[in-house]
Amino acid sequence: MTPEEMRQRLGVTAPPASMSQNTPLKVGSLLYMSTGVGAVAAVDATTGRLAWFDLVPESVPKERRRLGNSSRGIAYWKGGKDERIFAITGDYLVALNAKTGQRVPGFGKDGAVDLVDGYDRPASTYTASMPLVVKDVVVMAGM
Repeated sequence: MTPEEMRQRLGVTAPPASMSQNTPLKVGSLLYMSTGVGAVAAVDATTGRLAWFDLVPESVPKERRRLGNSSRGIAYWKGGKDERIFAITGDYLVALNAKTGQRVPGFGKDGAVDLVDGYDRPASTYTASMPLVVKDVVVMAGM
């Protein structure tokens, strides 16, 4: 999917990335990273082929499907056979199946926790910091 196809599918204008400062994470044969537009991607570490790419779901209201800011990285968690990638995408903390890129249904609502829900006034959740998993708890920097 090209950047233009992504913007059309989302129905938003995501500016081209001016920079991407993140630390990719290699687990097994996949390399995970936050992209320059704030989405998450996994590529085959040997071939460089895209394995999966997470886009903001179309069920999210159009005014909340914001991308455009890169983050400094993602977090990885494993429990038994369950492997997850955690990332901040727009106004959401998302949990993704590390192998398929599908959002984890049991995490938040449809795989995402709304980080601005409940605020009395509009809030900006943009943070360049990445989430961190410590003893099964996802930790994030202040917003």
